[in-house]
Amino acid sequence: MISKAELTKTVAEITRGLCGKIDAMNNLMGTELYEYFTEMDSLTYLLSDLLGAPTSDMSLDIIDDYVTGRIEYDELIAQMTEAIASFDWKGYAENE
Repeated sequence: MISKAELTKTVAEITRGLCGKIDAMNNLMGTELYEYFTEMDSLTYLLSDLLGAPTSDMSLDIIDDYVTGRIEYDELIAQMTEAIASFDWKGYAENE
């Protein structure tokens, strides 16, 4: 059985790879690939869930930094851990 940590890293790597493919296809074709962006969004939210992160702009920005290659996996985990610790879960729940 695969651990949650292994699954999370695998989904993160797949999502990052998909981002590169989308960029390459856009550069080649000069058109937007809606279905790939939809898949990318789904994987981003799945990754957020696997990390136990709120689906806040901050968390999604951190994931975006990883999948676009601006940060590495270890930094993704470190930043996400910090974001989760500082997130106002009570305020979030009250606004839902």
